[in-house]
Parts: sequence; structure tokens; C-alpha cells
Amino acid sequence: MNHDDHFENKLQSLTRELRRPDATAQWKEEILARALREAATAKVRVLPPRWLMGAWAGAWAAVLVLKVAVPQPSIQPASSPFTVTSAAKPEPTTETLLAYNRRLTLNIDLP
Repeated sequence: MNHDDHFENKLQSLTRELRRPDATAQWKEEILARALREAATAKVRVLPPRWLMGAWAGAWAAVLVLKVAVPQPSIQPASSPFTVTSAAKPEPTTETLLAYNRRLTLNIDLP
């Protein structure tokens, strides 16, 4: 026989000899009733945690501040020596694009 079974049988025989009602049934009912009450009144939180919402709000505030604080770049005037007109740009061909992507050196005459 298992020692645990022997121990439990001995405890049951001792509790039968005491001639008092077993209170575990009441305890179980009280615990179950309390758990059901707690479950009925429990609030389900659908929102993310407060610390995460605060971090998001701070990040969006920083984005808005930076959007307002950073000056917009000005457009270069047409007389600038660094502007490239469309006439000066050669039209890329398929061979030049492939050569650029594959890092090949091709001798292609551009018109």
C-alpha cells in the first residue's frame, strides 16, 4: 500500500472519531460563491496598459514638436549652378540600368 493512501486513510478515521461536521463543504461553497461574485463584478480592460499609452502620447507629442520646430528646406532657385535641367540629363536605357545594378562596366555611348 502506498504511504500517502495509508496516511489519508488514517486521517479520515481520526476525523470520523471526532464526531463533528466536516467544514470543508462550507469552505468550498464560500470560496465558490466569492469567486463567482468576483467574476461577475470584474471589469474587462480592453485598452493597453497606461504606461504604454503614455509612451505613445509622448512619442506623438515629440513628432508634432519636431514637425513644427524643424524648418522646411527652401527650393533652390533656377539660376543656381547646381541645378540640373532636364536637357542635361541623359535618358537611361535598359543596358545602363542593368550595368548600374550589376556593377558592370559597359562602354555605352550616350546621345
